[in-house]
Amino acid sequence: MSDFFNVVRSYLLEYLPRQKCFSENTIKAHKNALNLFVSYLRTVKLMKVGNIKFPIMDRQLIIDFLDWLTEVRGCARSSRNQRLSILRTFFEYAGQLDCTQVALEISIKKIPAAKCPKPLVDFLSENALKALLSQPSTAVDFQIIRKEIIRIQQTTNARKAVRLSE
Repeated sequence: MSDFFNVVRSYLLEYLPRQKCFSENTIKAHKNALNLFVSYLRTVKLMKVGNIKFPIMDRQLIIDFLDWLTEVRGCARSSRNQRLSILRTFFEYAGQLDCTQVALEISIKKIPAAKCPKPLVDFLSENALKALLSQPSTAVDFQIIRKEIIRIQQTTNARKAVRLSE
């Protein structure tokens, strides 16, 4: 096993759960993204597992992987961006462990996220809007509450005054 896989192991088993306190599902997403990256290296770049090492990795390799996700696998841009985010986090961790990886980390951070179309907002129909607006208000009217408190205080003070005068 290369240095790369040792870093993957410590990233998934130590860094994410213990230092970042990520949930099990988040760790699983990171593991899946890294497995997909390794699968890409093995099937598309025809690398043997033993040859997958940090020195062969560069910014263009990551861009090619991201392009492969969208063009070949048909992933949405949001999925591509999620994988990019995971790779950025992974290579940031690798840079913390080994300063020779910092240049790679910086170059990957400069890869821009793909622009995603904003989801269309569905609007309420006219009947639904009328039904919503016809509902009684649940908002608290603080002026009414304030006046009622003052009235109770005045009544209480008047009773005290009557008792004291007797």
